Amino acid sequence: MNAISVRLGGVCAVLGAVGYLAAGALHRDLPSGAENAVPHVAAHPEWHAIHLLAILAVALWPIAFAGLTAVLTEGWSAILARIATGAVLVGLVIYVIDTALDGYVLKVAADTWAAASGTGKQEAFLIASAVYRVLQATFVASIIWLVGVPFSLMGLAVAVGRAFPRWLGWAAFLVGLFVTTAGITYYLGIDAIPHLAGFVGPSGLLMIWMLVMGILMTRSARRSQV
Repeated sequence: MNAISVRLGGVCAVLGAVGYLAAGALHRDLPSGAENAVPHVAAHPEWHAIHLLAILAVALWPIAFAGLTAVLTEGWSAILARIATGAVLVGLVIYVIDTALDGYVLKVAADTWAAASGTGKQEAFLIASAVYRVLQATFVASIIWLVGVPFSLMGLAVAVGRAFPRWLGWAAFLVGLFVTTAGITYYLGIDAIPHLAGFVGPSGLLMIWMLVMGILMTRSARRSQV
């Protein structure tokens, strides 16, 4: 086990979880429908900063996953951890695209709509509405590939390994699997799982999980150097 990689991963897990939770608390849920979302975004001058914080926080997740992979080195646990790390990298790319569209493109379009008048206001709203529709697709993809698949795989890696309490792994696996299922139902247009129950609540639980894992990783790194 590389103690430096594990300790760095633990620190990134803690910072990434706290940063994501802070960004989520500041962002809150975007109102449904372009007619509600566009005025909401236009009324928040801090929109750019919130999304930059979110991107910086999530950029730490692959390092955190790599740190966990440095601990999970046996059999299926090691294989699953490596796949999970690859999945979170895919999720990061999708999330950066989604968050840049939300935090920058939609904000610019919303501000343009707020400043326009007459026929220009309607044209600006149509542009902002188109960006909002694109966001619906990228957001669903980020749910699946950033919060769902990577955490379910890494949870399973922890569950079948011996480095950490296995119940922690099973907890992350089940929550991640639930988020993945919710994301797929959103994509298919099946109104079966409310957004709050399918993404907001579970993602918060997974951030607490990553925070706990970060603390356990730093302790593991200290013990390996004693």
